[in-house]
Amino acid sequence: MASPLQGPQTSVVVRFRDGRYARTDGPFAETKEWIAGFMVIEAPTLDEAIAIATEGPPVGILELRPILEESHSQTGNDRSVFFSR
Repeated sequence: MASPLQGPQTSVVVRFRDGRYARTDGPFAETKEWIAGFMVIEAPTLDEAIAIATEGPPVGILELRPILEESHSQTGNDRSVFFSR
């Protein structure tokens, strides 16, 4: 699967501190941080995606963004078929 992400204004940053997760809604970006990896979470809502992302072992910082729903610029047809598995 390949598709762009929505912009930083849609992001949610989840930080693990003092034994629990805290959520900060975007936009949020720090240039000192770098991507250590990524995962695709299929969930009907952002809140459910956050719940899935925070089920595993504690991770310092997670940034979650929805996938950009794409349509062809001239026809308006859905382009996601070009990016599916």
